[in-house]
Amino acid sequence: MSVSLRCSDCGTANPAEAHFCGNCGASLSTAVEVAPAPELDAAAVRAALSTSATPQQSAPAQCRQCGHENPSDALFCANCGSSLAVAETSPPPSAAAVRRTAAAAALTAGVEYAGFWRRAAAWLIDTVVLWVGQVMLYSPLVDAVLWVSGSYGLATVSTYLPSALYGVLFIAFRGQTPGKMLLHVRVVNEYGAVPGFWRAALRETLGKWVSALAVGYGFLSVAWNGKKRGWHDIVAGTYVIKAS
Repeated sequence: MSVSLRCSDCGTANPAEAHFCGNCGASLSTAVEVAPAPELDAAAVRAALSTSATPQQSAPAQCRQCGHENPSDALFCANCGSSLAVAETSPPPSAAAVRRTAAAAALTAGVEYAGFWRRAAAWLIDTVVLWVGQVMLYSPLVDAVLWVSGSYGLATVSTYLPSALYGVLFIAFRGQTPGKMLLHVRVVNEYGAVPGFWRAALRETLGKWVSALAVGYGFLSVAWNGKKRGWHDIVAGTYVIKAS
């Protein structure tokens, strides 16, 4: 392997047999001998370049404003134009979250809400059922409470307990009282499922007390509300739909 002479004045590499620099004409008597760089394997070079040029796969950057997933190196959202400087990569939603979203979309898109008169008829049927039950149970219930507590006031209040439990338990676990079953009406939450105990309790107690304010305006609002919701439905986050 031949060597070259590097000019000490300008640094130009000259042939080994030269005496003067071909670039500046200086004498090469004090030039430094430099061995040429070893030849590189072309295949190895191409492999190294292809490896270094391959981009690393990273999680997409999700826009906090609209939720659109953008390339990891994007600076602005391709969907809404918001800055991605504070965007964070996030894992995909869980299967349960996807099911809840789909159920909510189905409730909004394909459901038919029960109107005022159908709901009023169901309430009338339930009132008759409760009246018959209270007539049958009034005397023994009052006598039992009076015998245990000795309080007429507590005995009187106890007669209202069956009606409260009637609505709460039927709505909590079936979404339907007997009257609603006969009229094909069901109470559901925002995902289209039965409301559950606490939501049903809120609807049947505090919610209906709120609806009774202003001479029952909260009940009457079912007639003109877009989704046929009374104030008690809004308080508890429930909807009343037509059941098949």
